[in-house]
Amino acid sequence: MRDFYRKFQWFIKYYKKNYIIGLVCLGLTYVLDILPPKILGVTTDAIVSGQITAPVLTRNVLLILGIALAYYLTAFIWGLKLFQASDEIDRLARLRLFKRVLRQGPIFFSKYSTGALMGKATNDVEAISDLASYGIMAFFDASIYPAVILAVMLSISWRITLLSLLPYPFLVLFAKKIGQKLYIYYDEAQTAFDQLNESVLESVAGIRLVRAYNLEDQQIEKFQAKTQVLFDKNIRTARLSQLYRPMTTIIPTLAFVLAMGSGILEIRAGRLTTGALLSFSFYLNMLSWPMIAIGEFLISAQQGSSAMDRIDEVLDTGLDVEDPENPLDYPQETSIQVSGLSFQYPLAEKDQYALQDISFDLGSGQSLGLVGPVGSGKTSLLRQFLHFYPLEEGKIYVGGHDLALIDRKQLKAKLSYVPQQSFLFSQSIRENILLGANNADLENGQAEKRLDEVLDIADLQKDLDQFVEGLDTETGEKGIALSGGQKQRISIARALMKDADILILDDCLSAVDALTEDHILTGLRRDRAGKSTLIAAHRLSAVKDCDLILVLDQGRIVERGNHQDLLAAGKWYADQFNKQQLAQEGPVA
Repeated sequence: MRDFYRKFQWFIKYYKKNYIIGLVCLGLTYVLDILPPKILGVTTDAIVSGQITAPVLTRNVLLILGIALAYYLTAFIWGLKLFQASDEIDRLARLRLFKRVLRQGPIFFSKYSTGALMGKATNDVEAISDLASYGIMAFFDASIYPAVILAVMLSISWRITLLSLLPYPFLVLFAKKIGQKLYIYYDEAQTAFDQLNESVLESVAGIRLVRAYNLEDQQIEKFQAKTQVLFDKNIRTARLSQLYRPMTTIIPTLAFVLAMGSGILEIRAGRLTTGALLSFSFYLNMLSWPMIAIGEFLISAQQGSSAMDRIDEVLDTGLDVEDPENPLDYPQETSIQVSGLSFQYPLAEKDQYALQDISFDLGSGQSLGLVGPVGSGKTSLLRQFLHFYPLEEGKIYVGGHDLALIDRKQLKAKLSYVPQQSFLFSQSIRENILLGANNADLENGQAEKRLDEVLDIADLQKDLDQFVEGLDTETGEKGIALSGGQKQRISIARALMKDADILILDDCLSAVDALTEDHILTGLRRDRAGKSTLIAAHRLSAVKDCDLILVLDQGRIVERGNHQDLLAAGKWYADQFNKQQLAQEGPVA
């Protein structure tokens, strides 16, 4: 029980007031529940002895009706408070999970798949919500309620009471054994559900590839196999759980037979009246639910405990990058200094560095271009400014402040980012772009004015006529209704809405043609004057106007300078630029 409280104390403390009200009312129903059988027994004895009168009968009937009304009111209140806990813990648990997931970084998502996280946010949350309501009710029904009933039963006949209780310990032991197995079975079933979730998500996300390679049958077989595994594990769990159900009928029936048999002997011996035996039979019948509730609680507790362990596994996972204890305010100017920066991905082999000894200075408002072969470290370097990973070797300074010590919320508010793989939400084009606007601009109407500007810079105006509803056209899941170039330009427009101090563009022009790229770059130079821009690209035309260009190879800087300096050096940059120029001009006729 102590372990149970430890796992759920966060919710018990939050919901304490409602639990107290609900449990007090539940206790009142226990008291009210035992009164009618007592009144019925007394009335029966009065009828048998011939001493009943019309006023007494009327009074007893009215008393039972009054008790029933009071029972209804108290039962309504405890039912409302306890079963409301189900929805409340459901909401809070999902909110806690969502908040935690949003704060996590790449290391976390390499460990937990989307399917696993969806499983925890659905089935596991449902399991703990059942425990927070039905399970709590079953616990008190199995602990407080039987004590009240037993006290009354003992006052009627201790002999019959002890005899009728003999079968019930077997029910409790049986439920405990089943509960221990259920913890293991439930966890295995949930793991299978996570794997099925992940398989479905991947198949849907890659539907174009599946159909292009004629993999439909293969994916169906894969899905069927995982579904069968989940089915088998769920059936095993259900089968074990259902083993308990017949016992909840057999044991109470055996107890009733023992009680009635001994009760008749007690009446013959003159130690019990007919009315008292009638009352006892009602109480014994009422006792059967608390005995069943012991098993119900144990089963619910094991499933809920297993689910909470799976949820806690996520909630207790540390953040990839912790907030600084004494954060610095974001600086007024945005000069950038990188000193001795080396970086290794957490899951990479030892000494396999993505970046090695990177150092450079960039003045406030200047632009930086990053180029180099595939896998040279361009994206890895840009990610360091986003602070996705802890900086273990070297330093990055923004405006003279250590990046790792700057308040993370303030830092994110001043950064804007366009990744290699454009991601759009299942909303309209307008809504996707306005995600980059701050609340103040949305409220004062400046966002709409800025929207027209970024549409022009991202060269999206020419596409609006192609969309059925213009900017209000739905993009579909992950932008499936749009071309790669359109998704990239919408992502650029979204980033520009923020008008951030530092704009990071990670090879986000790869899907547009040369004319569109030129239009976007010209607009960016005009719009970003006086602000810092970091661009990684494979086409050197995207970076040739940058104030500083770094050529990376195997995580090291092998060339640096502006466009003219690098052409004069005659190395990789100059060779690559000449090749790209020839490719654009085409073969000579």
